[in-house]
Amino acid sequence: MEKSCIFMQSPLHVAVKKEHFNFVKEILRLKPELAEVVDQLKRSSPLHIAAARKEGAGLAEPAEHGHEHIIKILLEEAPNMCFVHDQDGMTPLHVAAVNGNTQVLEVFLKKKRQAALERTARGETILHLCVKNCHLDTLKALVESTYDLELLNSQDSDGNTVLHLAVAYKEVEMVEFLLGKGDKIDKNAMNKKHQTINDIFELTKKTDEVSEADKKIEELLKKKHAIRAKKVLKRSEDEKWLEEQNTALMVVASCIATLSFQVGINPPGGVWQDDNKGHEAGTSIMSYDKDKDSYNIVQVSNTIGLMSSLSVILLLIRPSLQAILCIRFEGYIVDCCNRECNNLLVHDRVSHK
Repeated sequence: MEKSCIFMQSPLHVAVKKEHFNFVKEILRLKPELAEVVDQLKRSSPLHIAAARKEGAGLAEPAEHGHEHIIKILLEEAPNMCFVHDQDGMTPLHVAAVNGNTQVLEVFLKKKRQAALERTARGETILHLCVKNCHLDTLKALVESTYDLELLNSQDSDGNTVLHLAVAYKEVEMVEFLLGKGDKIDKNAMNKKHQTINDIFELTKKTDEVSEADKKIEELLKKKHAIRAKKVLKRSEDEKWLEEQNTALMVVASCIATLSFQVGINPPGGVWQDDNKGHEAGTSIMSYDKDKDSYNIVQVSNTIGLMSSLSVILLLIRPSLQAILCIRFEGYIVDCCNRECNNLLVHDRVSHK
């Protein structure tokens, strides 16, 4: 996709840098392939250079043919250059985020929205770069426009989320904005050092003199119930133990349900294979024995075991399936009970004949 330039910079690089819109347009008409050429300085494409420029800085053309228009025509010619990384491991979007070019980022995202997920060599997203370079307005605009949970909670190579960085850099307004996203942001995420935002705050808090920023951040963390890493780990261990117990219960309940079902369709002693005055084909032989009460006890106990095990299985499955199966399961229980009662009545009538 990208091509190397035999010169330090191509004419298109220079034209973009000087913001000569008409010159850029004419070069692209004559040599459109230059849009995919990277220079020998930092392996930057024309889009990298355009993304680094502030709106109106060094403007050489009328306002209606300025900065954003150059980016738009470059994107029209080579949209996939949004994904090209320069020598520093940055894409044009990363460069725009470092410089706080909000409008430029919006132009990029309208053309190639998936480019927002690209990372730097250190695993940073455009949101990380906004926080590190203190661009609050740009961060707000990106979060509101993309609202991608993967992007919002993404971690860099050190495992830090944007919230980790905002707390570490004492950016009170950023912390307040991010925590205001509620369940959309993971306020108890841990980095690779097993540190939550609360741990980061405690490590970076001044011990001799508490600053106003520290006071406000501490208040925000308490308000949103952010917890230390040791509590997160304890909660994770408890959840893991509970999941293991649920799995064990599911296995036991499934075994009991299987055995109970087998006893129901194949009762002890087998079933009669023919019709006779004293019995009917398909009915349990044990039910016609002298010890008929034992048969009734077995059937009732087996039915209770089957219903109990199925109830446990129903409680352990995901809530989304419970609503679907609950009504069917209730109908199944009623049907089984009715059949069992009918079988007992039939046995009583036959035995009295």
